[in-house]
Amino acid sequence: MTIHLLAQRGRRRHPVKALTALELAVVKELQRDGRAPNSVIARTVGVTEKTVRRIIGELLERQAIEITAVTFPHLLGYRAMAFALLQTDGTRPRHDVADELAALGSVDYAAITTGPTDLMINAVCQDLDELDSVIENEIHKVAGARLVEVAPYLSLRYQRPSRSGLPTAVPTAVTPDGITMDSLDRDIIRALGQDGRVPYLQLASKLGVSEAQIRLRVKKLTGMGALRIMAIVDPVFLGFDTMAWLAVRLSGHGSASVVESLIAMEPVSYIAETAGSFDLMVELVCIDERELRESLDQIRQMDGIAAVLPHVYFDLYYKPMLLR
Repeated sequence: MTIHLLAQRGRRRHPVKALTALELAVVKELQRDGRAPNSVIARTVGVTEKTVRRIIGELLERQAIEITAVTFPHLLGYRAMAFALLQTDGTRPRHDVADELAALGSVDYAAITTGPTDLMINAVCQDLDELDSVIENEIHKVAGARLVEVAPYLSLRYQRPSRSGLPTAVPTAVTPDGITMDSLDRDIIRALGQDGRVPYLQLASKLGVSEAQIRLRVKKLTGMGALRIMAIVDPVFLGFDTMAWLAVRLSGHGSASVVESLIAMEPVSYIAETAGSFDLMVELVCIDERELRESLDQIRQMDGIAAVLPHVYFDLYYKPMLLR
């Protein structure tokens, strides 16, 4: 299970201009190494260093990418995650309700959806006690929305940061064994989550340690598989304009084979095993509504699947995952 420590993005803006071939080439190098020097990227893609610097700046300004830290949440003290489905009551605009939910400290994103419910959020907490407190004292108190269901994660079965055909951070959701981190490691990851290309000298000054120590810690964390610094791409800028969460009920047998079949589908970007009225939450990132319909038809015909409840995104909100 991993998380992307995304910078504040807020509501996704439409329409957007798709990335050019040159921009895609730069993004490809940033997904391989989010801290790759501009000079190295320039030699690889065949342009000047000044052009690379301009492209990266424009991509960040357009919010097409985030250059951020990718890590496992339990290493940062987060051991309880859950989806929450909510229904608005019409007393407030859905965007206002989503804004308030997304602002909660334990909510890392919120989506306005169409389907069985109006809103979907993902909560990330230190433990189940904190999750219970967040539900009771925060989510329940947001005016204009009724909590329909909370589905805690049992496991994250699959995660792919983008549907770009580019290198990905986590081809599986297997957590490396034997990894421990101290407060300095966490401070470094938090800073890199805000800006994956922050100069190490600047980071060292901020944290009160030497630049050499910062480099050594980042090398250790990346070498152990606890951290990767890379570009995360907003799929809309890659031409994938239709996204949806699917609440999937299994028929009671063959869950492993169902997951394998889902992973084999190109539009599938995320699979979480959950506890509740459904067994899996599956995210689809599709080119258009036609591909979404085709994907839904394919999933509904899979052996082992009893029901599929789609929640198509209207708007999606991101926020930073902050250490507490």
